[in-house]
Amino acid sequence: MDRIVNTQAYLDMVRDLLAEGKTAVPVPVKGISMRPFLRDGDRVFLDLPGDRVRPGDIVLYTRPNGQYVLHRIYRVNKNGSFWIIGDSQLTPEPIIGMSCVHAKVSFVIAGDKMIKPGDLRWWFYACPWRWLAPWRRHISRIWEFFRRKR
Repeated sequence: MDRIVNTQAYLDMVRDLLAEGKTAVPVPVKGISMRPFLRDGDRVFLDLPGDRVRPGDIVLYTRPNGQYVLHRIYRVNKNGSFWIIGDSQLTPEPIIGMSCVHAKVSFVIAGDKMIKPGDLRWWFYACPWRWLAPWRRHISRIWEFFRRKR
């Protein structure tokens, strides 16, 4: 039986746990903006972001309207602000600052596999895939075509 949970309240609670010093706080993934790296049912494990994020890091942040979003850092500017992008998106979102970032993904459980920074799959989505944003739609279509042929 699926439970319906208020996402805003749930993620507020996650932020409180992190502020209390908890680490590797699990959060289930829901949505399509981080596909193909993350899918519904995967779990991300969050830690406090520290004082610095790097391109390729996956962060939990709030948009100006208060909505929580889990996306990847696309680029960090010299002034400390940065651009954010979901792995299925084609263009980065406007610049945000560290004050909007509440957590950073330390590792992922996808199915029964742990994926952490430094793993090949993590590296692929953090580096080459990030820069292929303008061509992602075409790459994904080709990938799906060949996947269905198997």
